[in-house]
Amino acid sequence: MLGFVRISSVSDLPQGRGRTFRVGGRSVAVLREGDRIVAVDDACPHMGASLADGTLESGVLTCPWHGWRYDAATGQGQAPARPWACVRVYEVKIEGDDVFVRCPDVEVLPPEPEDDPSYWDAERWFRKPE
Repeated sequence: MLGFVRISSVSDLPQGRGRTFRVGGRSVAVLREGDRIVAVDDACPHMGASLADGTLESGVLTCPWHGWRYDAATGQGQAPARPWACVRVYEVKIEGDDVFVRCPDVEVLPPEPEDDPSYWDAERWFRKPE
């Protein structure tokens, strides 16, 4: 089951700029523009610059190294236009001041039943085949 991972508070994200977070083994750039927060793979496909060091303005994410631009909603490169130049976009959810990112590489396990003493029963989990 895939789910959301809390990464930050809204108040900890600078306006128009970003921060890098490790989510599910990936580096994810999270940027804020007004009330909108976007999350994308942190590496620019052109030369690998951190997109968290770029800027987000009018829904366009601009790489800090060479000015390559990406649509923050779709991840598609805008200029220079190249079909392969796109970044992966992650779903973002905000609850109160908490920012959550849905990362396909993160598996959310069901909560452990607190009142079930057999939940971690070794015989149940490590039973040898008969």
